[in-house]
Amino acid sequence: MNELDQLKTTLSHFGLERQKPVGRLLGTRWQAHRSYVEAIVPEQVLLVAEQVARENCPAILRLANAFQYNTADRSLAFDYSPDFDFSEEPMLAASFTVHQDGMHQFVPVSEDPIIWLHRWLWVADDYAGFSVIESIRRSASLCHAIPVDEQRKLHRRTAWLERLNGF
Repeated sequence: MNELDQLKTTLSHFGLERQKPVGRLLGTRWQAHRSYVEAIVPEQVLLVAEQVARENCPAILRLANAFQYNTADRSLAFDYSPDFDFSEEPMLAASFTVHQDGMHQFVPVSEDPIIWLHRWLWVADDYAGFSVIESIRRSASLCHAIPVDEQRKLHRRTAWLERLNGF
């Protein structure tokens, strides 16, 4: 077994594993890099969301590099993270959510932005934007230092940075 497979096996014991070839499933919400949207989001949901975004917030379609798809209400959020490929824990800068009835909401940059942990789950092993193996190593190191249940509560940048100062 190579290092990548060993690390993935270790992380699966912490509940961190891809549910599909790419993507992280949290409850009813899929999270993944935008380049994989068609692998997760039903075609009709994507068509409706892109049309509403094009009419109401066209910039998000150019900027979004991630998405979140809620299987319960079939809403799709186009998310923009300026540091997705560069930061170990990238932050959410803006989001545009489209519901299937056409209702939509834009969420601008927060003073204390949401951060995303374990970004390797959001991409395939051959993703070229960052070193997937380094991201997986980072996850393994975090899981040994900070319990996953605690990590789930540290989704805001300031709380995460405060917690990291302790390790």
